[in-house]
Amino acid sequence: MRAWKPLLSLAVAVAVSGQIKPATTDPVELIKAQTRTIERNAAGVFSGPAWSGLVADGASAQFVMVGEQHGSGDIARLESALHAELAKRGYTHSALEVGPISTPFAERLIRSGKGELKRYIAAPGHGFVLPFLFFAEEAEMAEAMVSTSPDRQQALFGLDQEFVGPAPILMNQLEKEATSQAQLNAVAELAQLAAKDTMLVGKIADEDIARLERAFAGNPRGLAVVEAIRTSARIYRPFIARTGSGYAANLERENYMKANFVRLFEAARKRNGVAPKVCFKIGGNHAMRGMSGTNVPALGNFVAEWGLPRNYRMVNLMVDCVGGEAMNPQTGLAAPCQSYFGKDSAIAKAVARGPAVQVIALRALRAR
Repeated sequence: MRAWKPLLSLAVAVAVSGQIKPATTDPVELIKAQTRTIERNAAGVFSGPAWSGLVADGASAQFVMVGEQHGSGDIARLESALHAELAKRGYTHSALEVGPISTPFAERLIRSGKGELKRYIAAPGHGFVLPFLFFAEEAEMAEAMVSTSPDRQQALFGLDQEFVGPAPILMNQLEKEATSQAQLNAVAELAQLAAKDTMLVGKIADEDIARLERAFAGNPRGLAVVEAIRTSARIYRPFIARTGSGYAANLERENYMKANFVRLFEAARKRNGVAPKVCFKIGGNHAMRGMSGTNVPALGNFVAEWGLPRNYRMVNLMVDCVGGEAMNPQTGLAAPCQSYFGKDSAIAKAVARGPAVQVIALRALRAR
């Protein structure tokens, strides 16, 4: 994947020193007053007071919620660098926008040897099995996340529904769980469907899922995989088949991510005897406080509220692009990187023509 620049990182809860008391009510000037430069040298190493402040703020929390603009090599490198620093300061787990069945599969590949994840994804028909990990920088980030975690069983939390193209992974899992020839035959039928359409999971018909369910009746582990397929198909249907409610699908997806997070968090806490410190890497909509950009209660809001009575503080960081290009996750092609913020927004105007990497301490602006 090519590297694109510049990028903008918007820290929603970043402590930086020397904040200036604004002498104006102009939003652009107020934002500029809270903007700092993160230094980046020719080797791509981040440094300076703003970077140190960002790392220190994250280190003092239980969660760092990074909401990103997908597909940017520069953003992935910043996230990798931040995760590496947080891993030195007690962070043990990483939560990704990948399915709960596909993620352990990816982690097993990573643990089997360096480069094995990339080799699997590069194989014919595997291009869309794992969202975002098909970008080289993202795969390398996942490898680093696993290698730095003290949890040797499960370092990665897969929160999202299964992607549109993970049929090879799901079939592999079903084959492992099969206890009869009838179940193996059902998996073979699924393989025939997937051979005709690599995006099968996003399009699979209800009757095909029902046939799988009948075959795996009485097999709880196999049925869990079948239910994951059904959930993913239901979430994708309004956007691929153009049937059903997009709002209902987005709500189910967000709730699914919340439930998966709590389940995985508690399992890690029980397994390791200590509450995991988790770095989230997800799309910007999911990381929001309050309602997401799809008008449903966001995962980021849930994690912050769920953590309050447990004294789990969350630092929320939005990382976005200003110009440049990014890879489209659905086509694999380079295209202009579309910021979450319109060109006429106060934030876009405040950072225009500024340094390559900037951080805005929005915490200081909350009252305004």
